[in-house]
Amino acid sequence: MSRISKNLESISDQLITAIDDYKYETYSVAIAHSRDDESCLLAQAIKEDWETKTSWVRHEGGFVLSVVDYPEEAASWLRQAQKLAGTNPDIYVLIGYGNGLEKLLNRLSQEANFRKEDTFVLYKENEIFQLKQL
Repeated sequence: MSRISKNLESISDQLITAIDDYKYETYSVAIAHSRDDESCLLAQAIKEDWETKTSWVRHEGGFVLSVVDYPEEAASWLRQAQKLAGTNPDIYVLIGYGNGLEKLLNRLSQEANFRKEDTFVLYKENEIFQLKQL
C-alpha cells in the first residue's frame, strides 16, 4: 500500500476493528465510494486490508463482493445501489461526502437486500473522514 497515506491505513484499521466489534462473524463486505481521489484511495486501502487481514473468524482474510463508485450528481443512483445491494454482503461500507453519499444511501434504503443496521459510513467533514455506523 505504498500509494496510500498512513492516515488512510489508520482509518481502514479503525473501520475493520469497528466491524469486527459489531458483528463477530463477518466475512464479506461491499464498498461504495465517491469518485474523488481520497475516497478512491480509501476504498482501495479497505479492500486490500479486508482481503488480507485476519481475525478469529477470517483466518485468510475476508471477501470484498463489490466495489462501486458513485457520482456526486446522478439521475437516481439506481445502478450503483442495485450493484451494491445485489451482492448481499455481511456489511456495507459507504465512503464519501455531501449530496452523492446522501442520495446513494436514500436509494439503497429502497433495495430489498439492504440492511441499514449493517452499514458503516466514512464521511468526509472538514477534510477529515469520520466513521459512523448506521
